Amino acid sequence: MKIVSDDFYHDDPIEKKSSGIFNNKFLTSFVVVIAAAFFFQSTLAANLSINSSQSVEFGQGIAVTTVCDSTVTLTPYSSFVNGSSSGTFYFSGFQLSSIDAAACSGVTFTIKAYDNSSSAPLTLFSTNTSASITDVNSSFEIAPNQSGLVLSDSQTAGSFTASFASPAALSSNVYKITVESSGNGSSSSVATVYITGSVTFSSISAHENNTCGLSDGLIYCWGLNQSGQLGNGNFTNSNYPVGVSSITNAIQISVGRNAACAVLSNGTVKCWGENGNGGLGNGSQTNSNIPTSVLNVSSAIQVSAGDGSACALLSAGTIKCWGYNYWGNAGDGTSGSGGTDVVNSSKTTPVTVSGVADATQISVGNSRTCALLTDQTISCWGYGGAGQLGNGSYSYPTSSKFVVGGIANAISISGIEDHTCALLSTGAVKCWGLGNQGQLGGAVLWDAAKGAYLSSTPVTVAGISSATSISTGFNHSCATITGNTIYCWGSNSNGQLGDGTLNGTGITSQIAGEWTLTSTPIQVQGINDAGVIKNGGAHSCALSTSDTLKCWGSNSYGQLGISSNTDKKLPFLV
Repeated sequence: MKIVSDDFYHDDPIEKKSSGIFNNKFLTSFVVVIAAAFFFQSTLAANLSINSSQSVEFGQGIAVTTVCDSTVTLTPYSSFVNGSSSGTFYFSGFQLSSIDAAACSGVTFTIKAYDNSSSAPLTLFSTNTSASITDVNSSFEIAPNQSGLVLSDSQTAGSFTASFASPAALSSNVYKITVESSGNGSSSSVATVYITGSVTFSSISAHENNTCGLSDGLIYCWGLNQSGQLGNGNFTNSNYPVGVSSITNAIQISVGRNAACAVLSNGTVKCWGENGNGGLGNGSQTNSNIPTSVLNVSSAIQVSAGDGSACALLSAGTIKCWGYNYWGNAGDGTSGSGGTDVVNSSKTTPVTVSGVADATQISVGNSRTCALLTDQTISCWGYGGAGQLGNGSYSYPTSSKFVVGGIANAISISGIEDHTCALLSTGAVKCWGLGNQGQLGGAVLWDAAKGAYLSSTPVTVAGISSATSISTGFNHSCATITGNTIYCWGSNSNGQLGDGTLNGTGITSQIAGEWTLTSTPIQVQGINDAGVIKNGGAHSCALSTSDTLKCWGSNSYGQLGISSNTDKKLPFLV
C-alpha cells in the first residue's frame, strides 16, 4: 500500500517547508553518566556554548580566545554541597589549560559568572565576584585580595586549577561565564560561555523548527531564525536559548511556524517573526525580529499561533484571529477560497470570530482553528480536506463552525498541523484528521478517494486511559500519563517518539478486507517526572515537575536547545 506524503491533499497557496532529517545516534550510556552526576560530587548536567556555538558541560573543556593564546581551554566545575535538609550544586572552580605559558607571561586571567537577569556578576566565593590568576614566568599565582581561592597544579606548564573554598554561586543560577585576559602590553580580551541549562521554565511551546520557554515573565527561544522568530533582534539561528527582546511580563507563549506570540500580564499580545500574511496582527505584512504589538487586543488570556495566523482567547470567552485566511480560518465568515488574491484575503489586524462566545481554550493549526467550549464540546472551522474539522466530512467551509462529533467531555485540545487531539475528563485521548504516520493513535482506514489514511471523526487512542496533558506535532502525538511518564505515537523519523529508535508506531495491514493503519503508543525513555509535554514539527520537549526541560527528536536548526544541531533519539537536558 502506498503511503502518500502529508501535503498530498493541500491545495494551499502557502508553500510548506520541510525540515531536514539527520539521524545521528545518541548513546544511552550518556544518560547514565549525567544521572550519576547528581549522586557523586562531580559534574552538573548543563550544556554550554561560546560565541562559536561549540558546546561543553560542567567538567568538560572548551577553547576560548585570549590576548596571548587562541587555544586556551576553560573547564568549569560544579560540586554538590550538603545542606541541613538537602544539598545543591555550586559553581566550585575552573581549570585553564593548553596555555602558551611563555607567550602569556604577565597576563592575568579573570573569571566572572552572571545570571540571566543582571549585568552585575555573581559572588563566586567569600565576597569576591571574580577570580583572577596571573601567569608569572610560566607558573601561576593568585591575584591579591582573593582569600578563599585555592590553586592546584599551578606549577604545571600551561595549566592551573582554581577552586573556591566556599563556593557561593548556585550552578542553576549561572547563565554565562566570562574569561577576561589582560596585561603583557595587550588590550584585554573577553570570551563568553553560555550555560543554557541554568534557565528554568514554567511553560513551553514548540512548532516546526522552534521552541520557546517562559521564565519569570521573560521568554527564551531557540532554533530557526530566518524570519526573526527568535525575537532577539537578528536573523541568526541559535541552538541554545536566547532572550526575546523587550518582554518582561509574559504570562503565556505560543510558537507557530516561523513566528511566535505572547500574552502579557496586562492582557495585550505581542508577536514576532514571519508576517507575510499578517500573522503578527500589527497591521502590516513585514517580518519583525523583535516583538510587535497586536492591535485591538486588550483582554487576552491565551494566544495560539499557527501557520501564518494566530488567535487570541479573550477573558469574555470570545476569540479574535488574524493572519492567513484563505480557508476561512479567521472565523469571521470571509475567506480567499475561489479567488486569486490570496494575500489580501488575509487579516493584518484581528477580527472577531463569529458564533463563539464561550470558549475556554483555542488551538490554531494548519489552515483551521478549534476552540474548546464551556460545555466541554469542541468547535472547529477552516480547512477540513483531511477531516481536520472532526465533523464527519472532508469539506472546508468558510463561515460555519462545526462541532467535533462524539466528544462531550473534553478538557484540553492540541493541533498544530493536520490533526487534532482532545484530552477527555476520563483521561482518555481522541484524535482526528490526517493519520498517515499513525499520529491518530488508533485504527484508521485507508481512504481511496483521498489517497491517505485519515479520519473525519475522532479516533480513540489505544491504551491511554489516564492522560494529564497532550500535544500534537506534525506527524506524531504525545501524552503525559498519571505517574509523570510520557507515551507517544506516530512518526519517528527523527527520534521524536523518544524511545531510542527510529521506528514509527503505524503498522498497515488488511483487516476484514480493508487496509488499516494501526498505531499503539510507546513510552518515552528516561522520563518519570514529566509535568507537561509539547511537540514541535518533528521534535518533542517535556517540562518536568521541577521545571527542568528535556527535548528530543529533530534538531537540524537547534530546536532542541542543547548547543548542537544533532538529532536525539532520547531525551536530552536543555
